[in-house]
Amino acid sequence: MSANAGYNFLGTVIASGIIGYGIDYVFKTAPWGLLSFMVIGLVYATFLAQKAMNPPPESTPEKSDPEKD
Repeated sequence: MSANAGYNFLGTVIASGIIGYGIDYVFKTAPWGLLSFMVIGLVYATFLAQKAMNPPPESTPEKSDPEKD
């Protein structure tokens, strides 16, 4: 279990919100850039949190015994 999963989640959502706000400010498209990037940020943050909380199992190669085959 990763202790930084919550910080990564929060940071991703905040960063995507800032990017969306910046796009709205530059292109005068409020609130669509902010809303779009917040949704994208939430989806990506959820993916990252799930990946951090459920790491792949350690793969240990089994020793092959030629006499067992």
